Amino acid sequence: LRAVYRLVDAPLRWWATFVKILLNLGFERLMNPCLLVKFYADGTRVRTGLHVDDSQVVGNQTNLRALQKLVEEQLGSLTVQQGEYAHTGLELYQDPKTKSIKVSLVKYTLAIEFIEVTPARRKETKSACTKEEHGMVRSRLGSGGWVAWNVGGDISVDVAQLQQIAHAPTVADLLVVNELVGKLHRYARER
Repeated sequence: LRAVYRLVDAPLRWWATFVKILLNLGFERLMNPCLLVKFYADGTRVRTGLHVDDSQVVGNQTNLRALQKLVEEQLGSLTVQQGEYAHTGLELYQDPKTKSIKVSLVKYTLAIEFIEVTPARRKETKSACTKEEHGMVRSRLGSGGWVAWNVGGDISVDVAQLQQIAHAPTVADLLVVNELVGKLHRYARER
């Protein structure tokens, strides 16, 4: 017996275990390997999206309770949130009366940090980024890409253009990435 905690591939193992359970319960994979659906004889369905160790499950309450019971029989107690929660950076809220769902990325977007660039470093505009700075560029572009993918617009163009420099950014590029972070923050505050 071996626990999967603190192993490099623990998220993959968790995901594979959860998918296997769902497939055994009659779920089918959709085109995206992280999306699964189960169709019921009464015409209802339950859909789930998996990301690492989080799952967002959508369906009617009867089917959701039954699914939770079956999964907990195999995995133990699960933490279940409903009505208002965050999933993959998306803040979701379901109005209890109308059942309408609102989705926001405001908190996620405002949590994207500027890259600190000292005044002395700013003068080295043509210098290559350090390994740490390179990682920060990739992180900000990945986060910005997630926002762009969900909201689109001119942010998508900005991120796409900056992704072209992600392989070998310079100090000047750090400043441009910070401009993108500022634009993302302004966009989020307007929402």
